[in-house]
Amino acid sequence: MGIIAFLQDRKIRNTDIKNPRRKVFMPLSDIHSILVLASLSNIDEREKWKTHFKNLSKNKVNIDFLCFVNSKSEDKENNVDLDQVIFPSHLSFLGNIKMTESVSAIIDKKYDLLIDLNFDELNILNYLIVKVNTSLRVGGDFNKKMDSYLDLKIKTDEPRLKPKLFIDQVFYYLGKININGNK
Repeated sequence: MGIIAFLQDRKIRNTDIKNPRRKVFMPLSDIHSILVLASLSNIDEREKWKTHFKNLSKNKVNIDFLCFVNSKSEDKENNVDLDQVIFPSHLSFLGNIKMTESVSAIIDKKYDLLIDLNFDELNILNYLIVKVNTSLRVGGDFNKKMDSYLDLKIKTDEPRLKPKLFIDQVFYYLGKININGNK
């Protein structure tokens, strides 16, 4: 482990300790705000992932996407609605994010659920997992580094290739959570 990786891991641990979040396992019917953190290879993948959440938005669920696009060429293009996209140019030498208004607004907002789609195990998204104030953190077993920070892990074969299956499993298990013990 290099010095930069050590400093990044220490920052994640310290941020998690300082984050005063209250962990709550809530049923799907009580979830009204969702943050999806995703690592993408290009900006077009964002729309593909958003389609898997369309039926939830009909149920008055506010869904925010914060994506890291690992493409320097798309960073320079003039795309629309890129206020919730992080490009490599938004990161400092150590991999810390240079805060923009939209990212700061997302971090300051309270969410009921955070879904980790950080398939590339990017440090910036790992940091945001612990930084964002959310009641429940859900992710897959693809991000081994964040195992101790996630509240619920979903195991799916090849979630990047079968995104609908992974998202359906997340909401299936959240639908099974029953607060009052009735079946």
